[in-house]
Amino acid sequence: MVNYLNSVNFTIIVSTGRTGTEFLAHALPQIYPSIHAEHEPYPDGFVLGTQYHRENYSNERVIEQYLKMRKPVLERLEQSNKTIYVESNNNLVMFLPALIEFFPRLKVIHVERSPLSYIRSAISNVQQSRYTLFSDTDPRARLNAKDFPDDPEFHTWEEFSQFEKLCWHWKKYNQLIESSIKQPLNYLKISHQKLFETDTLNEFNKFSKFIDPTLATSSDKILSCFSNPRNQVKEYSIGSFEDWGTTKIRAFERIIGPIKDYL
Repeated sequence: MVNYLNSVNFTIIVSTGRTGTEFLAHALPQIYPSIHAEHEPYPDGFVLGTQYHRENYSNERVIEQYLKMRKPVLERLEQSNKTIYVESNNNLVMFLPALIEFFPRLKVIHVERSPLSYIRSAISNVQQSRYTLFSDTDPRARLNAKDFPDDPEFHTWEEFSQFEKLCWHWKKYNQLIESSIKQPLNYLKISHQKLFETDTLNEFNKFSKFIDPTLATSSDKILSCFSNPRNQVKEYSIGSFEDWGTTKIRAFERIIGPIKDYL
């Protein structure tokens, strides 16, 4: 299976979450029939990612488990005769170094969203009608500052509010992605704002040409797909950063940096 994935065009889309990765996995095959795309296929890799960090799984062990998890997907891909596989999955961030080591032709697309809008979206996105990310009712034992002994927030994590935890998550996941990249030519960072708000056609064309330079389609088809977003927050539980107040702004700037850098 390692050899098979190295023989096809293998691209992953990673981010902090709340960046349109589910939409992209559904839109790509509609726009380009030559692409087989999956969004967080089951098992989604969350447990494997935490084992990589908390149980010191080796890269070899991680890849062995990853290939077992993806066997049904790869069998469908092989039977379809499609040569492009795109996995849009934020959980892959946790073991990205292993993927890069074993799949040297792997292409990594990093969708980055401004933390100002990401935090507002994440804290308002109710999952399974019962929890939001890093809330008290979040059932998943997510990576946190206690998993990284050299993390600046290692000793203060237990005191963090949900807002502070989301600030940390945004910074840490983007750091994990960027620190894992060893081949810049196989890495592309895409702006969430440009892709979904201000420059859709140009940003999506850059995105698709990175996957495969031969991909081509009409602008109308692209814009038609983007007119039907998925998994959007319909009602925000907190206001935009202008309404956050001093406590939240100070927390944001302590963990991430000056707000002015993201305006």
